[in-house]
Order: sequence, then structure tokens, then C-alpha cells
Amino acid sequence: MIGPAAILLGTSIGSGEWLIGPAAVVRYGTALLGIVTVSVLLQVVFNIELMRYTVSTGEPIFTGFMRLGKRPRVVGALYIIFGFLHLGWPAFAATSAAALFAVMNGRLPVDADAASVALYAYFTFALALAILLFGRTVEKTLERVSWTLMSVVFLFLIVVNVAFIPGSVWWSTIKGLAFIGTFPESVDWTLIGAFAAYAGAGGIANLMLSNWARDRGYGMGASVGAIGGAVGGGTSTLSPTGRCFQWIQKASAIGNSG
Repeated sequence: MIGPAAILLGTSIGSGEWLIGPAAVVRYGTALLGIVTVSVLLQVVFNIELMRYTVSTGEPIFTGFMRLGKRPRVVGALYIIFGFLHLGWPAFAATSAAALFAVMNGRLPVDADAASVALYAYFTFALALAILLFGRTVEKTLERVSWTLMSVVFLFLIVVNVAFIPGSVWWSTIKGLAFIGTFPESVDWTLIGAFAAYAGAGGIANLMLSNWARDRGYGMGASVGAIGGAVGGGTSTLSPTGRCFQWIQKASAIGNSG
């Protein structure tokens, strides 16, 4: 993992991996894990192209998309809505609150615990906001938090899998990632569609990688500025448009004159 890749990995291990994936595998078997292989490989290609655009222009891919067509404001508004529905919805805080309640109280919450779960949700939401307020740049703060998160998560997974998971399940999982196994005759396609969509980062989370690459100063991103933290970030300037390498500008001028 290099730079903002830690943030992408941190956002990738979420509801798809902890909830939707296990639900699909428990119901239909490990053969469906091949969906993860296909989804993640396609995202690798997609992410590489996003990074190429940002490194060469200093712009996040959202700005590039808004250059297409004649209604950039409509496109921009749609991405804001999609981003909120995908990652900004408070349901993530509520889900985390339920898990946190279970850890603190040793049992799953019931209807009578709704008020306590709501307090946990407010706490997790406020904690996420506080993290974003501090640091020289938002990207570097998220990167450090993501490294800590990934260290804890991977250590937990390694210990649990080595200590409690038999070798037969390991082998079944490996075969499933290669589409080897018995496929079910009928499935819940809503669940399978969600499984494919949330495997890896998925959707808007991939696109945001280009924002973090710009703020990290990769390529031409070093010439356009970055989003600073509200506390401790100082005065930051961020160009609304990017800058190209000189040879790209010359090639574009030659192409336009031709």
C-alpha cells in the first residue's frame, strides 16, 4: 500500500465484507466468492486509470467527468447525491453503533436499547467528524487513521483465522475465489447484486481515490494545492482546475490547430 491506497483499503473493508459477503456465502456456498475476484480485478483496472488522469492533470476524476457533455452542474449535483447515498448516509454510523453496543455490553441490542444505540451512533459520527477537522491535510489524516485501522483489522483476522478456521474451509475458500465449487440452482439476485457491488471499494469510493491522490501531491497534483484540516491545517489554496505537463499542452495545441 502506497499513500492514499491505505484510505481506499480502509473504506473497502466494510459492509460488503462483514455483512453482505458472509450472508451470501453462508446461504449459497463458497463458489460465489468468484464474484469477488472478478469485481476486484475490474476495480484494479478502473483505479489505475483514475490515477493516471489525476497524475497527469492534477484534477480529481470528478472534474474530468464534468468536462464531458454540456451540463456539468447536473453531473456535479448527481455525484454529490450518489456520494451521500453511498457513503454519507448515517446508517453507517448506526450500524457501527450496534456493533459497538454489542462489544461494550456483551450482547446484541434489542428494541429497548434503541436510545443507547442512538447515543453510540452520535458518538461514532462525531468522532469521524473530529478526525477530519484536525491535521495538516485531510488526506494525510485519513491515511494515518487508515493505517491504524488496517493494522488492527488484519491482526484480528490473522489471529482468528489461524486459531479457529480449519484447513478444509481455507481450501474451499481458495477454490471459491476461482469459481470452483457447486453453484446453487436459485439465488436471491438482490443479495448477489449487492455482493458484487460492495466487493472491494465499489462505486463512489473508487472515484474518491483520485481526490486523495491529488491532495497527496502525486504528479501534477503537487501544483494545485490540497484540502487542509479546519484545525491545524493553516491557510490552504486549492485550484478548481488542474495543470498539465508542458508536452501535453503542446500536443493539445497542435491537435487543435490541425
